[in-house]
Amino acid sequence: MTGLRRAFQTVNGRSAAGNTPTIHSRVGQDVAMHVFEMNNDFHNFHIHGHRWRDSGGAFVDAPTVGPNETVTARFIEDNPGRWLYHCHVFSHQDGMGWYVVSP
Repeated sequence: MTGLRRAFQTVNGRSAAGNTPTIHSRVGQDVAMHVFEMNNDFHNFHIHGHRWRDSGGAFVDAPTVGPNETVTARFIEDNPGRWLYHCHVFSHQDGMGWYVVSP
């Protein structure tokens, strides 16, 4: 579809920070990001400057999301700034976006 000779990763059908969805929150907000994997790849969802607890209580910052799986990153926001979110698989980093946290 793109004419590229490789797979092209997107978020909601868009690629590259500034073109993908920008997510906004505020310090003190209860944040929940639900990541749905809808193809046959494995991804490692990562938000720069953040980590959260998984369902077992362990801190994570790049959980693996497999085909037809969902991961929820849930935390109370405490780190203001402009952060990238993306997959940590190098060839998947076309689909990255901004996460903006206001004080």
